[in-house]
Amino acid sequence: SELLLYSNVFTSDKVLEWYFKSLNEETNCIEFKCLNPKLSLMCLGEKHPGSLLVSSSSFHHIATQELGIPFTVAMETQDVLPRGNILIHVITTGPEGVELLGKYGQRGTNSYIKALGQIIEDHMRAIPNGVLVFVSSYSFLNTFKDKLQETGYWSRITSLKACYLEGRHQQDLMVQRFKSDCLTDKGAALFVVFKGKLSDSLDLPDKFCRGVLLVGIPYHNKKDPMYQAKEQYLSQNKRVPFRNWYDYDAMRSVTQAIERCVHHRADYGAAVLVDSRYNLAYIQEYLPTWIKHNLRIVPCAHSPDLVRRFFRRHDRAVLANVTSVVTATTTGTARIVRAVVKLCWWLGLHVAKGAETLAVQMYEFLKRK
Repeated sequence: SELLLYSNVFTSDKVLEWYFKSLNEETNCIEFKCLNPKLSLMCLGEKHPGSLLVSSSSFHHIATQELGIPFTVAMETQDVLPRGNILIHVITTGPEGVELLGKYGQRGTNSYIKALGQIIEDHMRAIPNGVLVFVSSYSFLNTFKDKLQETGYWSRITSLKACYLEGRHQQDLMVQRFKSDCLTDKGAALFVVFKGKLSDSLDLPDKFCRGVLLVGIPYHNKKDPMYQAKEQYLSQNKRVPFRNWYDYDAMRSVTQAIERCVHHRADYGAAVLVDSRYNLAYIQEYLPTWIKHNLRIVPCAHSPDLVRRFFRRHDRAVLANVTSVVTATTTGTARIVRAVVKLCWWLGLHVAKGAETLAVQMYEFLKRK
């Protein structure tokens, strides 16, 4: 059962939602939801600051309208990442021309599930180390796995990566095992939920997350009491149209998911957005500039090969950096390490992944000698 209460204890602008939700037969939870983000800045107003600087990677003019604060100066920085460190593909149709439209009434069809299974399988082959697969809800995550098992795609995906699924409760041990598997030649895939516990709390730099696959757009269920309360609040307040806020809230989660594969300036990764709606202008409007600059609409048949080339190029750059490191040693030592690196590269990409570690260990051994 749910109990939904609205409180106007402070003012009409400070509407709080208080709802009680039964998690199971033994445990009850009382959750407070703030419908007005301006409340979080009230304590600053009492101190009368001369200036207020707000920074966010997913900030948008809708957020400033919702805050109700007139920002006299607004700016968006250029790309922080070096050009070529992020690859972002949008796939709108599946292998057999099936439109990839992940709406509630269409995402359970066999043709949609098979198309997703093929796309995920192809990209698991192309992306090394760790991969995150984002879906819209916990219920769809479980249904999605069952459908993949029925079609045979789940066994094929698990043969390529060690696969883990996010649950609703604490999963520290599972995350540790996922990270360990990311460092193996096989790699690992973690299926998570947009706005879920793991998607917001995990720190996965470098090899722990070389790629993200975004299945659908994470719109919230409009029957959710919290979103019904938000819609009612915005319609009364008339500060932001609810439809605009609804789109912005979903795309803010998309931005945060894409950022998972690039944690720092030297990091690199690939993001694959699997839904035809990502090609719509009003959807792309809510993405930051650095994502829009790198976003490309790509046929599903071409995307895996382009992703594979992207990582090969970066693997070559890593090997080149390793080779340059050892030039500080004797000429003979550098020649030996270069030969080892070239041999590993010639034997294949999977062997080349260990070339960096091998070369560094050789360098450290020779330096001690």
